[in-house]
Amino acid sequence: MPSLYVLFAVKTLGLPVGVVGLLTASFGAGGLIGATVAPRLVGRFTENRVLLGSVVVFPLAFVALASAHGSPSVLVPLLVVAYVITGVATVMFSVCYGTIQLRESPPEMVGRVNAIITVATMGIMTLGGIAGGVLGEVIGLRPTLWTCTALILPAILLVWCSPHPVVRFCLTPARGQGLVGPRRRVLSPARRR
Repeated sequence: MPSLYVLFAVKTLGLPVGVVGLLTASFGAGGLIGATVAPRLVGRFTENRVLLGSVVVFPLAFVALASAHGSPSVLVPLLVVAYVITGVATVMFSVCYGTIQLRESPPEMVGRVNAIITVATMGIMTLGGIAGGVLGEVIGLRPTLWTCTALILPAILLVWCSPHPVVRFCLTPARGQGLVGPRRRVLSPARRR
């Protein structure tokens, strides 16, 4: 998305380069807010539930950008808010995902698991950038942003419908409680022994 975002903002929306920088900074500011509030939210809801909540917000920046049109005086504040919220959600997801990854990985495998996740993430981002560029050239920038939005939705469903015990725990209320309850640690079957 970053490669499409700059092209779309400057060429299609006609935003000045300074506004593009402001939107990028808004995402960063949202990340700082997310890093600040994540510990409190995790303390209240657990890493698992914060992760599930934050992943739902991921398409917001895509939707805001793809549907953007009109006067910059209305457009820019809306995009800034969308980018701040997306920044908050992205950092909260990363914090919670990293915590769950470390908690669920056997200590002797943490380095390998982290390396595999990093390589897979960077590889997918590279392929996504190339595919986004090609698609943007073939069908246009706005339709490509809508396509990116549509492609995020199955990923959200995969996270929410995961058969992993940690996710199933999040979606199963404890006796006498709603989905928001005291913090409980769920170990993977390999770690229960």
